[in-house]
Amino acid sequence: MSVPQEAEALVTENPGAYAIVHPENILFEEKLLYFGMAGPRPRALIHGLRGRLATNCPHHASQNMAQNVLLGNLPQNLVLYYYETVTRQEALILESALINLYIQEFGVLPQENTQQPHIDFGEEYIAIYDEIRGLLG
Repeated sequence: MSVPQEAEALVTENPGAYAIVHPENILFEEKLLYFGMAGPRPRALIHGLRGRLATNCPHHASQNMAQNVLLGNLPQNLVLYYYETVTRQEALILESALINLYIQEFGVLPQENTQQPHIDFGEEYIAIYDEIRGLLG
C-alpha cells in the first residue's frame, strides 16, 4: 500500500489516526479492516500519513493487506479515512480509542489489528468513532 506519486500532494504529512476500509462488504464489522496512526518519523524524509503509506515504510498490517490484495482476498480499492491531530501522542490516543470502541461494540479487534491498546481516552473520541460508523453503515 503506497501513495501513487501523482497523489502525494493530496496526502497529509500531519500526524493523525486512520481507518482502512473494505468498501464492498455490507456490515460495518466486516468493512472496517484496520485502525492505525501516523506521526512524525524522525529519520524519515516523509512524515505523517504520506510517510506511513510510502513504499519505504514497511508495517505488518500494510504487508498483510498488500498480500491479501495480491491474493484476491481484498479489493484493490480499499478506502482510507484519516483524522488529523496536532501531535503524535494525540494520534496514538485517537487510534487507541477507535480500537477500544470497536472492541466494546463487537468483542474482537478489527481484522488487521493485532493488539488491544491500553491507553485511556476521553468521550470526545466517541464522536469520531460514531462518524466512521455512520459513514460505513
